[in-house]
Amino acid sequence: LSAPMLGLYGSGGGFGARIASGLAVSLGLGRGYAVGSDASFMEELVKERQLVENPLTSDLGRFEQRYAVFLREHPDLALGGATWRWLWAARREQAQLKPTDIPLLALLGDAEVIVSSEAIRRYVAGNPNASLAFIEGGARHEVFLESDAHQARVWSEIEAFLEREIPRG
Repeated sequence: LSAPMLGLYGSGGGFGARIASGLAVSLGLGRGYAVGSDASFMEELVKERQLVENPLTSDLGRFEQRYAVFLREHPDLALGGATWRWLWAARREQAQLKPTDIPLLALLGDAEVIVSSEAIRRYVAGNPNASLAFIEGGARHEVFLESDAHQARVWSEIEAFLEREIPRG
């Protein structure tokens, strides 16, 4: 799992977000954007081309190659920010997650600011079949769009996980 959404980073993952999103949905405001969010999340990242502000990856070249070029050609497919209904549904689903018998590997960048690192750590710690690979050195949310050095670590961790879970023989 790459940066699994087991919880949200910052205030989006807290008690206040649960109350606010539930209230907004019950009042019929679920399609509105949550506080601090709007329709232009990806549009702004693509337009401004600002690496410092990009929470997805620290590798601007890969971001341009994989996201930006496509979204400039198809702006109608760009993701916006979180709506109240999305936030409410995400929180509801996260609360229902249980440990699994299926072995899993969670990949997490050390500069993650979209999903909750703490929620991922708690889930892995409470799941005997889960392991966590922490990708250090400034890796952000999309570890598969990071630099070659980060990519080497990601693929090394995946290979080690598969060797443990599916031994050759």
